[in-house]
Amino acid sequence: MKPLKAIAMLLLACGCMHTHVHAKAPVDHERFNDMIATLSLAYDVDPLLVKAIIHTESGFRPKARSNKNAIGLMQVIPDTARRFGVTPSASTPIAQMLEDPFSNLLAGIRFLDYLNRKFEGNLPLMLAAYNAGENAVIRHGYAIPPYNETRRYVKGVLQRYNSLNRQDYPEQRLALEGY
Repeated sequence: MKPLKAIAMLLLACGCMHTHVHAKAPVDHERFNDMIATLSLAYDVDPLLVKAIIHTESGFRPKARSNKNAIGLMQVIPDTARRFGVTPSASTPIAQMLEDPFSNLLAGIRFLDYLNRKFEGNLPLMLAAYNAGENAVIRHGYAIPPYNETRRYVKGVLQRYNSLNRQDYPEQRLALEGY
């Protein structure tokens, strides 16, 4: 395990980071900042990208569910969660685990780390793969698939990410590469 991953897990295990979320609490975009920052650092994923995805996917609602069986903050499907280390127990099914912000962020951020390596840092392709699946991007010649939903998704996340970058780093601007 990389040292940063070990540190992130240690911080969470010792209770240094609060993970409990009240089901009826109002949407608070800041309450997950510590978890996002720690896990993003551990997996070398930009926390602003994670926030842009969460904003688009679930509006920061940990119990959000889609009609395609995606669950939680980052709208992770159970198969992807299992693939990236979320293991259900006999007493806790995978769907319930994905409603837990930490488990959901862990799977989603690990998936983004994988996509970053697979698509060599090409952000639009990473986002298209996050939305439509990595095989869809590959089938379409390592290009954004011609699905309206995916094209809107990539554009929306890039715009949100650009906006967050301007807020945190006014001197930096992300080129939206025609999106």
